[in-house]
Amino acid sequence: MKWFCIIFFIVGICQNTFSQDTLSFEQKVALYMKNRKPEAIFSFIDSTIPNCKLLTLNGDSLEVNQWKGKVTVINFWFSNCAPCIAEMPVLSEIQSKFSDTLVNFVAMTFEDAAKAEKIQGLKKFYFEHIVEAKSYIDLLGVKQYPKTLILSKDLTLMNVVGPIRHEFTKEDIESWKIELIEKIQKCLE
Repeated sequence: MKWFCIIFFIVGICQNTFSQDTLSFEQKVALYMKNRKPEAIFSFIDSTIPNCKLLTLNGDSLEVNQWKGKVTVINFWFSNCAPCIAEMPVLSEIQSKFSDTLVNFVAMTFEDAAKAEKIQGLKKFYFEHIVEAKSYIDLLGVKQYPKTLILSKDLTLMNVVGPIRHEFTKEDIESWKIELIEKIQKCLE
């Protein structure tokens, strides 16, 4: 009986110790998503984004305020981000639907001009490229890539659009593209 009590006691302790993490993977993900803080970029929705001097791919400087008067689409990306690279052809297709006189299409990265130029050539991604923009990206609070912003003509942030995900079907990608086009068109009204 003494041995039975000792074994029962040890099993009870072990069971209590090892069973404290009873959440499934899905529950852990849901808990994480519930408790994580949104990126700071979302705090700019319905606000004008800050002005800043930025560097273009060809070495010129420009200020964010130069985009005023047109709807502006800004895509945040970097060269080692597979989802960033994957959505570039779709973004280029969207760009082809709009006149340059109505919409600014801007690609912004924290990387240098050499990396951006290489990707631009490989992917035929002819947005206006802003390079070495880490401080501005940090100021906006963009943490996850890729991310696309849609700004009104007065540079008010209207929409933050998430990436094309790897599990998207062709139909999902087409829906994503149509939704982005509709959001741009709404800003043009």
